[in-house]
Parts: sequence; structure tokens; C-alpha cells
Amino acid sequence: MFDASLKDRELSFKSAPGTTMFLHWLVGMVYVFYFASFILLLREVLRPGVLWFLRNLNDPDFNPVQEMIHLPIYRHLRRFILSVVVFGSIVLLMLWLPIRLIKLLLPSFLPYNVMLYSDAPVSELSLELLLLQVVLPALLEQGHTRQWLKGLVRAWTVSAGYLLDLHSYLLGEPEDNDANQPVNNNNNNNPPPGPPNNNNQAPVVGEGLHAAHQAILQQGGPVGFQPYHRPLRFPFRIVLLIAFMCITLLVASLVCLTLPVFAGRWLMSFWTGNSKIHELYTAACGLYVCWLSIRGVTVMLAWMPQGRTVILHKVQEWTLMILKTLVVALLVAGVIPLLLGLLFELVIVAPLRVPLDQTPLFYPWQDWALGVLHAKIIAAITLMGPQWWLKTVIEQVYANGIRNIDLQFIIRKLAAPVISVLLLSLCVPYVIAAGVVPAVGVTPEMEILMQRRIYPFLLMVVSLIGILSFQIRQFKRLYEHIKNDKYLVGQRLVNYERKTGRASQFISLIQWQINPVSPVLCWSRDVPHGHALFLSGKRKMAPTHVLRCCQRGLAWIPVIFIALVVCWSYYAYVVQLCLFTILNIGEQIVYLIFFHLSFIMFVWSYWKTIFTKPANPSKEFCLPKVEKERYEKEERPESQQEILWRAASALPLYTRTGAGAIRYCDRCQVIKPDRCHHCSACDMCVLKMDHHCPWVNNCVGFSNYKFFILFLAYSLVYCLFIAATVLQYFIKFWTVSIHLHV
Repeated sequence: MFDASLKDRELSFKSAPGTTMFLHWLVGMVYVFYFASFILLLREVLRPGVLWFLRNLNDPDFNPVQEMIHLPIYRHLRRFILSVVVFGSIVLLMLWLPIRLIKLLLPSFLPYNVMLYSDAPVSELSLELLLLQVVLPALLEQGHTRQWLKGLVRAWTVSAGYLLDLHSYLLGEPEDNDANQPVNNNNNNNPPPGPPNNNNQAPVVGEGLHAAHQAILQQGGPVGFQPYHRPLRFPFRIVLLIAFMCITLLVASLVCLTLPVFAGRWLMSFWTGNSKIHELYTAACGLYVCWLSIRGVTVMLAWMPQGRTVILHKVQEWTLMILKTLVVALLVAGVIPLLLGLLFELVIVAPLRVPLDQTPLFYPWQDWALGVLHAKIIAAITLMGPQWWLKTVIEQVYANGIRNIDLQFIIRKLAAPVISVLLLSLCVPYVIAAGVVPAVGVTPEMEILMQRRIYPFLLMVVSLIGILSFQIRQFKRLYEHIKNDKYLVGQRLVNYERKTGRASQFISLIQWQINPVSPVLCWSRDVPHGHALFLSGKRKMAPTHVLRCCQRGLAWIPVIFIALVVCWSYYAYVVQLCLFTILNIGEQIVYLIFFHLSFIMFVWSYWKTIFTKPANPSKEFCLPKVEKERYEKEERPESQQEILWRAASALPLYTRTGAGAIRYCDRCQVIKPDRCHHCSACDMCVLKMDHHCPWVNNCVGFSNYKFFILFLAYSLVYCLFIAATVLQYFIKFWTVSIHLHV
């Protein structure tokens, strides 16, 4: 077929094993995909139950992942062997036999001219990818092309069914007009007869053999089966049907292998002469010519009965539509893929494949071919992603189609923004590297380094900024969702009030007045938080601040320890690693930028977690003065709960104690809102208290929960980045390959 022997294939594999394996894998995947698509098309035409030996991919009970886990290995091995036999037999029937017949009947037609290795600067790999991923899908994804194929399959099925008396088996029995009669006769009180309750009864040979096999394969329930009439000598007729099908596939393969290539060679010989052309060009040209010819004939046959005036009007409409389509194709399928392929070449291919002491060469045709594939992948990812302006525009263009193409909308909303972004991505780095950097007065080596590495560097910066902005938006949404979920009742945000000034610092004062009879516990809010006054007759004792200062100082030890560790890591990474150990300037710049970004976000989140004051309950959760005095005088818990129930009747409270009582803090003298707890370390009630973290010396609650989560995330990113970038130098240091400068 390609005039390649086994020795040539072996040499090709040894010279480029990755490319060879990728091409074979790609061709196999395309073959399996279109085979599965053809099977789905057959299921739309044939009677349900004919293809009982093939799994239905549209069956909701079909779960390949679950079967892969639960089925034993020998079942998978058996299915693999059967698949290899089926696919191999079809390859022999539709490829090997037609090639033998072509060599016998048309000796000069083969081999196909496919040059994977040539002196031309254009890689033929891009052409093969272009054919497999652009040309063939563009043909086969057309709705009328699929309808043509479906009509041919139906016509062949009807012909084979009437020739072999298998119409009932292939297409089923025609629908009876009196099918609804039993339903209409079911108006009396007699219920319709149900199926017999003998589940173990063997199925009838004429109707239930395939149904039984289908039930075995689909244990979750049948996906559809229609009875059929079995003619005489049914197995012999099935053998004739299979033989007829093989002959049809052989003839169809012969036509597909010869007609498009022959038509493409004949057409392209008018402007190329006798020079050999890659068969991808001839095959693509022939396919499109055949498709356009068939499409034109069908359209003209549909227009002929409408008269001359209608035909002229249709021709004008189609001419205008073709002109608009050509303009859109020039922009969307020409300029955008070329710019995208060139940008991909500058960002990915050139930095990886071309050393700094060599000049990269760019081929516009190859860049355009690869840009078409990249544009297709980007469009598919955009359509699968979240809703944004590009997805909206692409969906609108798809919805309009070619018949209702809006040239102004496509240019203004799609082509102009995308081309502007691509041009800015190409021009701005070039202006910086070729205009700004030489004006600074750097060395020629630095100029070359900037020109070659500025594109991937800006890509990393833009990607990092995009990831950070996305994460910030996601954390904001998570924070708002948690806050609204826990504290938003209707349209009113409760249990949260920001306090200003020193008002939040004045919580309580404990007065312990001792008399000869019994101690009396009194509360006051006139003394700052943390001060206690003990009264015993005329004697007042105030504890010194030494103990509390010592406690506060000891509480800051974990924070100081983390700060020292972070400072040491900053010195070790920036000074010892980046400045003294790494000699590559570009690597130093990249490491320092990413390190400082993670370092700044880590320090900022840690700072906000430490110094954000915990939110305490608002004033509406405090007892009124009269109720508070009554509560303090009451000694029975039942009476105290009645006071609390009256005060909490107007408050949005849902959480109670285990005994069903109102939660009340005796130290802070407030009714506790939902998820509010008293922190003994902070000596205050904290809204949505999670825990008191000694490493931040603060309560993690409503006010700083978001910052605490960010602190954990950025600390993980900070540590992983340092570990990933230091690992190679750590190994070299301990193997005495490098020496750190001090």
C-alpha cells in the first residue's frame, strides 16, 4: 500500500519510536471510534436484538468501569481476544483483500505516495493529523452525510432482507394499526391477562433465543427486543447474509480506496503536472469533490420542481453565503490558527528543541497546520468549561450555522478579540526583548536569553496570575457560601456585628464580695477585659499583671518559632540557593518570582489569621438589665431558663443544650448564638468557634476562618515549592557534587 517492507518499518521505528507508536495508536483509535460510530448507526436501522452479541454503548445499565473492576481477568482476556479477532478480520476484509485486488486490476495505481521523510521543511505528520482530525470529522460530522450513510444502510438492509426473506429478522414486523385495541378494550373490570409467573420456563426457539442471550448479557434488564418471523433454513440464510455483507464491505472499501484518490490525482494534475504529490492532498481533495458533487446533485434535484425564479433566488443566497463563509474561513481558519501555531512554536517548541547557540527556523505552513489542531482543542475545552464570553460566542456561532451566518457578529465578537489577544501575545514580548532590553545595555548573551525565554516566562507569569485569581475567587465564594449558609436567615444576617474602637475589649469584671454569711457573685462591665476586683469587707485585692504578662508572652512562643523558621527558609532559599548555588540567571529569576509569590501569600494569610480579632456576639444577645438582675437573683435553674426563654424568643436560635435548654455563658453574660462557644484562652465567646490555635495565638472562628484556610493552603504550596526546587541541589550537596558558598 505504501511500498514499505518490514525492514523499512523496522528502520522507521528505530529512528523515531515515539512518532511511529503514536501514529499507529492514533490510526487505531480513529478506526475503533468510527467502527463504534457505525455500530451506533446500525442500531438505529436494524431491529432491536439483531446485534445481541455487541454491547450497546447507549445502554444506561452498561458501566464499563464497574465491569472492569468486578469481572475476572479471564473474562477480560477473552473479550480482548475476541476484539482482536473481530477487528483483525475486518482489517483483512476491508484493507488487505482490496489492496490485493487493486494490485491485480490496477497495477499502476499503488503504492500511495506518502513520504514521512523528505527534504521539504514541512512535516508530513502535521498533514496526517490535519486529515484525521479536521478533514474526516468535517465530512462525517455533517448531518446530511450521516443521513446519506443511514439511507444507504437502510436500502442495503431492505434489499438483503427481501432477497433472503430476512426482512422480519433485520427490520422487524411492520407496526399494526390495531396495536392499541387491547388497551381500548380494557375499560371493563376484567384486567388484561399478564405474563405467566413461570420464570424458569425455557424460551421459545423462534422468538426467545436471542432475547435470552441478551438477558444474560444485560442482567440489569433488557434494553429492547422485538420478535421476528423465522423463515425456513434460517441458519443457511444467515450464512448467505454474512457472505453478502462481506462482499458489500469489500466493494465499499475498493471504492473508498480508489475513487477519492483517483479524483484528487486527476484534479491536482492540472496545476502540478506529473510531479508526485502527497496522497493526503489528493485524498482530501477527492473526498471534498465527491462530497460537493453528491451534495450539489441532491440540492439541484430538490430545487428543480420549484421553478426558475426560485432557483435564481437560491443561487443568489448561496453565493452570498459562500462569500461570507470564505471571509470567515480566512479569519477563523487561516489567521487565527497561523498566529496560534506561531505562538505555540515560540512558547513551547523553540525553547525545548532549539539550543541558545542556534537560530530557530519557522515554517508558516507547518505552524498553520498545528495551529488548526490547537484551535480545535481549545474550542472543545472552551465548550466543556464554565460559561464566559468566548464560550457564549462560539455557541452562538454554532447555533447560527452556515445558512444563518452573521459576518459582522463573528468579526466583532470572535475574530477581532482573539486576533488582538494573539497579536499582543506575540508583539509585546518581542518589543520588550528586542527594543527595551538592548536599550538597558545588557550583554549580547543576555539579549539572546531574553529573546528566547521571554515567551515561556510570560506564559508562566500569566498562568500563575490566572490560577491565583481563580483561587481567590473560589475562596471568596466559599467564604460567602459558608457565611450565608450558617448565618443568613431569610434576608437578614444575624449573629455577626463588627465592633469598633475599644468597645470590643471591655467584656466583664468579676467582683467577689465576701461577707460573713455567704459569698455573693456580682458582674460589671465597667472595667476592661482581664481585670478582676476582689472585695472582702473594706479590703480590695487586685492581682498583679506579672502573671498575665507571662502568660501572654508564653503564648507568642509558637508564633515566634514559626516566624524564625520562615525567616531562615527565606535566607536559605534566596541567598544560599538562588544567589550562590544556582548559576543560571534565567533559572534564578523564575525561582525567585515563584518563591516570592508563594512567600507573600503565605505571610499575608498568616498575618491576617493572627491579628484578626475574633467576632463575639452582638448586643442583642445580651440580657436586658432588668432580666439580668432577675437572673442573678434566681437560684432555681427552671426559673433561670424561663428568663432565658423569654429573652431568646425574638432571637434566631436553633441550637440547644442536650437537655433542651438555652445556651447561656455566665462569664460573658450573653445568650450563645448557634455555633458560638466560650474560649478559655481568650476569655470570651467567639462566633462560629472552631478551635483555639496556639500556632497563631488566636481563636479560629467567624472573622478569620477564611484566612486560616488560606494560611494552610499557602503554607502547603510554599513548602512543596521549596521541596521540589531544592531536591536536586540537596542530593548534589550530600553527594559532594557542589559546595555551597557562605
